[in-house]
Amino acid sequence: MSDGYIYNDEFISEDPKVVAGFYDHFSSREDLIAWMTERPEGRRDLVEVPGDPKIVVVIPTTNARGSLAAHCRAMFSGHHIMFVDSHGRDPLFNLARSVNFGVKSALQLNPDWIVVTGDDVIEVDPFAVLAGALGDLNPHKTSLVIPVPFSSYHSVESSLVKFRFWAPQILGLRSRTMFRFYQIANKFGAKFQVVRNCDIGTGYRKLLSHLLVQTAMSFVDTVSFQVYSAQQILRQNGVLYDETYITESEESDLAIRLHTSGAGIHQVSFRVSEGVGTTLGISAARTLRSLASRAYMNSKIDRGLLKIPSVTAR
Repeated sequence: MSDGYIYNDEFISEDPKVVAGFYDHFSSREDLIAWMTERPEGRRDLVEVPGDPKIVVVIPTTNARGSLAAHCRAMFSGHHIMFVDSHGRDPLFNLARSVNFGVKSALQLNPDWIVVTGDDVIEVDPFAVLAGALGDLNPHKTSLVIPVPFSSYHSVESSLVKFRFWAPQILGLRSRTMFRFYQIANKFGAKFQVVRNCDIGTGYRKLLSHLLVQTAMSFVDTVSFQVYSAQQILRQNGVLYDETYITESEESDLAIRLHTSGAGIHQVSFRVSEGVGTTLGISAARTLRSLASRAYMNSKIDRGLLKIPSVTAR
């Protein structure tokens, strides 16, 4: 077992059948969430690169001295950088916990802004473009800064949707893995999910999507590159992400809360890209792992802890 934690080897497996079997250990959503809550903390060390503390960049990484980190040092040169190093593919890695660890340390520098990004970020515009725009904003009135133009992996135009009762049966026809995905989603009450608007498409594809889901709300999901005012994080008691999530949906949860609370959200013209899946990969196994966090998000919605517009089932 990974670090002695029950079922963790199954959860982090790259075999979709093994990950799907992980969920068989739990009889209810509450049991699954209890496992998530009790999951031990992974390895993490803080590696700082001194710089101007008005903008602090927090970067979870598997190697603070590797090639990806070296690119980040160059891209954000002159600004204070805090790498949160998990020393390789830590079997207990949790993005929310790593980011919160870095953010807590960043707040001690009394910054105006905290940037959170993956180490696979790719520079398109010089970071000075964003830094200059942030210098013109009031961090006491702006909570979240979104780089535009929108993309498919950061600043993502997204929707929180609720599946109609027949949708899982139809969508599950795409593949055996997706059929199992929707079986598990149904078992743990994951009826609401965040989808990218670009995946919904247009024309007949958009019409089909509307037959399968109801849209509860639309918002801009931050995903891989985010800029927060330190004041917003302090209003959240110094905690950015909900740490029960396991490297999935934590940024969507926060984005939804900021959009529904009327927080100051500002768009800045700044182009940035990313090496999608460079560290964690993109696979059927990862999609199945995401169901634990999606179940937890639905639990928060059902309990009124994550407030969204009401959607009536049809």
